Amino acid sequence: MTIPSPIAALTVAQAVVATRYADAAFAFAAGSIMRGDGTYLSDIDLVVIYDRLETARRESFTADGFPIEAFVHDPETLALFVDADVARGRPSILNMIAEGTIIGDTDRARALQRDMPRRLADGPPPLAPGERDALRYDITDAIDDLTRLVEDEFGGRVERHFVTPMYMARKT
Repeated sequence: MTIPSPIAALTVAQAVVATRYADAAFAFAAGSIMRGDGTYLSDIDLVVIYDRLETARRESFTADGFPIEAFVHDPETLALFVDADVARGRPSILNMIAEGTIIGDTDRARALQRDMPRRLADGPPPLAPGERDALRYDITDAIDDLTRLVEDEFGGRVERHFVTPMYMARKT
C-alpha cells in the first residue's frame, strides 16, 4: 500500500464526507497520515459531526484503497465520548479534533476545536492509589508476558537487545 500524502488523504476524506456523510454538519480529518508521519499500517481518521443522531457509531472501511476509521457523533454524544476519553486518560478523540483539518462548517468546527487544547492541557483526573497500583501491575504483567514470549520464541536474544535496555533506561 502506498502511504498517501496529507493532501491526498484530505482529498479522500473530503470525498468520503461528501458522499457517505453528506448530511453531516462538519468533520475533522486527522491522524498520522494527516500529520505526514503515516506508515503502511495507518488509516485516515475522521471525526464526523451531525446536528442530531440516534446513536454514535464507529465505522471502518476503505475508500480509494485507503483504510478509513470514522467516529460519527452529534454534539451530545461527542461530549460524552470526550469526557470518557479524558476520564480514562486516553484523549484520542480530543487529539483528532485538536489537530484535525476541518471539512464543512468551519465556524462550528473551529468553535469546537478551540476548546480541545485546554481540555488536553487539563489532563485526566488524578488516579486513586488503587487505580495506580492496578496499572503498575498490568504493566509489570505485560512485561513479564513479553519476556516469556521472547525467551520462548527467540531464546532470549531479543530480550537482551530490547526488553533489558528498556528496563535499564528506566532505572537510570
